[in-house]
This record gives sequence, C-alpha cells and structure tokens, in this order.
Amino acid sequence: LIHFRQFLHSAYDRGQKVLLIIDEAQRISDDLFEEIRLLSNIEKQHTKLINIFFVGQDEVNEVLLRQRNRAIRQRIMVNYHIEPRSLADTGEYVRHRLQVAGCKRTIFEPEAIQEVYLHSKGYPRLINVICDRALLAAYSQRTREIDGGIIKQAYREVAGNQPSELFHRFL
Repeated sequence: LIHFRQFLHSAYDRGQKVLLIIDEAQRISDDLFEEIRLLSNIEKQHTKLINIFFVGQDEVNEVLLRQRNRAIRQRIMVNYHIEPRSLADTGEYVRHRLQVAGCKRTIFEPEAIQEVYLHSKGYPRLINVICDRALLAAYSQRTREIDGGIIKQAYREVAGNQPSELFHRFL
C-alpha cells in the first residue's frame, strides 16, 4: 500500500492520471470491495489520485447494493448498463467489430445476422461468442461468407446441449 501510494503521488506529480479497471466485478468479495474503497481515499491537494471502473455483469449491482458495500456504492459517480441491441444494431455491431479488425467486406449474410440476434437476444457478449465461433467454423470450412446455417452450427457448439444455460452463463 505504501508503494502504491508513492506510485499514485508520483503519477500525479508528472501530470498523469491513473485508471484501475476491474473486470468481472460481480466476482469481487465484500472484503475486496472495502480494500478498493480504501484505495479511492488516497488524495493529494483534495484531488483523487485514482479513478476506478467496475465492469461486470448485472450481478455487480446486487453485490454493490449489499449494506456492507454502502460506502463504496456512495463513491460511484456513474453507473451505466448496456441494454440488449436491436436486430439492426446487432448487424451494425458485427460490421463495426469486423471493420475495426481490418475487414473491408461483408462476411455475415443478413440471414446470419438474424440468427445471431435470435440466439444472442442482442447481448453484446453473446454476439461476440457466437460470431467468434462462426468465424472459426467458416475458416475450417474454407468459406468466406457466413450464412444462417453456420450461425446455427456455431451456436450449438457454444451452447452444447444446454442453450438456455449458455444464455444465463454469459449475462
């Protein structure tokens, strides 16, 4: 803690901002939340030296609502929840992710996007998992386009015998 405090003060003196991003925050214990809260108390000249982002599934809100986590909950400035995407947004999301990865052409046929939306219910995490598996299947089949059949196959592979379990596991 002493070294971390020195690091934060040094970063502040250099004009740098420190950001701590905690993914899968729904898995954090109450004790660890309290330790993280103590980190947020480190200040210099009435300025917070660290910004903390909790990223997680909906359960993180349940954890934060516990009475024991009231102190850290009171320090949360912004709370944002990503809603499921519509069919049109799902298509745009897939195209955007491919474009960012360097793809310059259409890979997922409209029927494939409909299947992705059907199986993911518009949740970005599920969209990612299904599309990733579909891309792998298309590669192994040596095809350059992904149709609805490949998406159905990809979803079955990812979901195993319990499709509804997959949906709940990723939400």
